[in-house]
Amino acid sequence: MFSSALFVLGAVLGAAPPVAAPTPTATTARTVPARETSALPTREEALSRLCPGATWKQQTHYPSAAELERATQLCGEKVESKVLVRHSAYVDGKLVLSVFFDTHRVRSLGETLMVAITPDGRLRRIEVLAFAEPRDYLPRAAFYSQFDGRALDSELRLDRGVRGVAGATLTSRATVSAARRVLALHSVLPAAP
Repeated sequence: MFSSALFVLGAVLGAAPPVAAPTPTATTARTVPARETSALPTREEALSRLCPGATWKQQTHYPSAAELERATQLCGEKVESKVLVRHSAYVDGKLVLSVFFDTHRVRSLGETLMVAITPDGRLRRIEVLAFAEPRDYLPRAAFYSQFDGRALDSELRLDRGVRGVAGATLTSRATVSAARRVLALHSVLPAAP
């Protein structure tokens, strides 16, 4: 059974010494839409493309009941997460992204999304890493690009600031819910070092 939980990345990327890279932009970080490829990227592939050359640090958090309650209030739906792992990308010693992996149920099967957040608390990117439902229910890249630059506010909802996808309504809802949940959890965590 799938639940709203954030899962860990097995290892921090890159064994070689870090090389400085520019902050990712919309043109450098966008990948081929998952629906148009036969295979979805691994977590390691997605992170390395998201911020090439960055130094990655992994931090594990165990949210308190008060933090989960605050995240629930911010999100607008129940947030349950016993363990929360944040992957922070640094370029030239400066934090450029925080990344979380959210695994949840779409209809009856699960999906995993990579959710990247900028230091000012806005979505930088959402990418599908695992999708067990039929591929016909997986929206194209244009749907996911709607999330870029969005904050946790009243516009981060279907039929407000986010247009749903006909034939993929449950996936659209699950994605919006995951984005809101991750932004809420990120906002209640201590700041990345």
